Amino acid sequence: MVFFLLLRPIDDVDLFTQIKLGELILEQRTLFLNDTFTYILAGVKIPPVGWLAQVIFALLYRFYSWPAVQFAHVLLFSSAFIIAGMSPILSPLKRRGDISLFSLAAAVLLGFLVSFNNSSVRPQTFAIISFSFLLYITQSNWRLRTKLLVLVPILLFWQNTHPSLLVGVLIMAVSVLTTWIAVFRNSHTDKPWGLSVMFLIVCAAQLATPLGWNVFEINAKNSLVSREWLGVSEWLPPWHESIRNIMIVFWVALALTAGFIAKLKGKVRLVDLSLFMVLTLLTLYAARFALFWALTMVPIWAMWIEQAKPINLFSWRGDGTIRKWILFITVLIGLTLVVSIVKVTRPSIIDHKSVPIRGIAHLKSILTHGRIYNYREYGGPLTFAGYPAWQVAMDGRLYLYDKTIWREYNNAALGKVPLQELVRRHKPDAFFLYPRFHKELIAELRRSQDWHEFYSDLQCITFLPSSFVNEKSWNPLEPGNGDNTQSSLFNQ
Repeated sequence: MVFFLLLRPIDDVDLFTQIKLGELILEQRTLFLNDTFTYILAGVKIPPVGWLAQVIFALLYRFYSWPAVQFAHVLLFSSAFIIAGMSPILSPLKRRGDISLFSLAAAVLLGFLVSFNNSSVRPQTFAIISFSFLLYITQSNWRLRTKLLVLVPILLFWQNTHPSLLVGVLIMAVSVLTTWIAVFRNSHTDKPWGLSVMFLIVCAAQLATPLGWNVFEINAKNSLVSREWLGVSEWLPPWHESIRNIMIVFWVALALTAGFIAKLKGKVRLVDLSLFMVLTLLTLYAARFALFWALTMVPIWAMWIEQAKPINLFSWRGDGTIRKWILFITVLIGLTLVVSIVKVTRPSIIDHKSVPIRGIAHLKSILTHGRIYNYREYGGPLTFAGYPAWQVAMDGRLYLYDKTIWREYNNAALGKVPLQELVRRHKPDAFFLYPRFHKELIAELRRSQDWHEFYSDLQCITFLPSSFVNEKSWNPLEPGNGDNTQSSLFNQ
């Protein structure tokens, strides 16, 4: 897991906005900032959504730049699956003895493969490590007081880094409901009072943010914009044509799970079957929930694999202490080799196909300050490279913009807004566009005498006022122009 995660470069463009917001929170020592990144929302109060993740990312970046940010993500993301895999060891699987290392490893590997498409460096990393701890704690045989002492800080951390605790509420609700059903069916079963208390605390923790009740409104707005207005891929159902290929592993895992259920039949616990069904429905609604689906299924898969396979298949033999030391030394050697190989073979931490570093570097070398009308996904990298001298039109904080702004944004890309009208409204000093999305707008700019095509590649195309370019007498096609700032622009 560490090896493959380190090989994946940073490709989430919104991370750049998160780091800048974290730096502002540290500098101004307040969570309630006025927006200074965009000229559309200039001066508007920004709701502190995920403020703790922003601060953590900013501190990591200050400590050791991008390697620190990425390595922290790699450790947390990998650990989430290991912790989830440990939880079935604590569950009452008495009929078949202990769960073997093979069953645990197979379950963790399957969950990781399902989740790899969602393994970008993002605030959701903090959510999944918290989610895995929730799974672990609810399965443990700790005293209730100990569980609560550990659980409460984790819930606060979760909701303030990534306000997705509603998924935890859903999981806990299923667990509590099915456990109480088991109690009513069998009067000798212990009543789950502790689990019920934890469920209530998880519900209450949703409000434990500076946003209070507004967190529900912002989450709903973000879901509406992402799914209905913009069609962001992670919010689409897993069978949608735009993400069908990358969701193949999910469908394979779903088929395997159905096979386990058919094979085990009466051996499947109601709580496991209920969790599988509820999380599957959630994932079928939006592909982004496949990450939580995979984590939830890891302990369940481990138990089902152990029950389904022959008892002696892949069983360890010999002295237990020797086995543990061999495993420990092997892991250490493996991690050392992984880090060494990745450091030699990976050309860059930041993905140049997702982040238009070269285009931004060329613009940075000539435009010292100004307003940039931009492709929404490039708002974060532009802000990261040029703030406070640059202000962009919009960025990845989708919940901040109303439907009127999104309608104009899409219509402008389609050429339905006259160029003169767009310039009058935004007064841009530059256009920073994506060739595939802004095809019609780019055609209008090329026909205009007032705008000059300054730079273009497969990721971006930049236009500056013709008068400005003529005054500077700068030729972006000359070798070396912009390259001096490219390598240091994002401090790689």
